[in-house]
Amino acid sequence: YQLIFTLSKAQDNWMSKSELLHKIWGYNDLIETRTLETHIYRLRQKIEENSSKPRICINENQGYRLITK
Repeated sequence: YQLIFTLSKAQDNWMSKSELLHKIWGYNDLIETRTLETHIYRLRQKIEENSSKPRICINENQGYRLITK
């Protein structure tokens, strides 16, 4: 819940991996984890028509964002 809530509050703005890890899980930049990627994968399974070609929860070099329009 917290992941989708945090991304939706960003209102179509990019959020970096480190921002999300810090805001949601309280992780600092020194921790290496795949927590975010695992949760993004599971979120896409639930909200995307084709999770292998996401159109709602997208990521690029800048980070992650939700397309809300």
